[in-house]
Amino acid sequence: MGRNARCDGDCSEHRLPLVQADDFDALCLAVETARASLKVLAPVARSLTDTPPSEQRCQEAYGALRIAARAALDHARPADERCDWGTPAVRIGWWCAQCGNVDAYEPCIDVCIWRDAEWVNAGLYTAEYERGAGDLRAAQALRGLLRQIAAVAPLDGRCCDTWREFGTQAGRAFGGDAG
Repeated sequence: MGRNARCDGDCSEHRLPLVQADDFDALCLAVETARASLKVLAPVARSLTDTPPSEQRCQEAYGALRIAARAALDHARPADERCDWGTPAVRIGWWCAQCGNVDAYEPCIDVCIWRDAEWVNAGLYTAEYERGAGDLRAAQALRGLLRQIAAVAPLDGRCCDTWREFGTQAGRAFGGDAG
């Protein structure tokens, strides 16, 4: 950020919270990945929110559900399992409204070194996080749920109970709305 040209007069400095561009890029990729994963994972989880099949047909239906869960997990894009997206390291910079220069001061060591660095306004990061937070949480929850489904075989006579419990978890992953 910043420009080589400086103001002719005094720069007008304004406080500017910044995050590293790499953190912003990683967040954008994680949100994109979560949204793509939801397209694959959500239909399997939504099938759980329907009324479970009768106990006689439940074992067969649950077996098909396990196969669908494994296939969805195989086809969903890998997730970045980081949980701290909402708390990036913020650094304070100073922005000049006249020349557009952005500086992030370092402690003085009596040597001035001008290095270009890639930073993003923390407000842009926060806005992107707020737009994607629900999708990040839902994708993580559905991925965990489908892993459980793929690994769990219900006890004899308990298939419908298992189906209902996983359906409740799916509803929570969708924020109480499976539609």
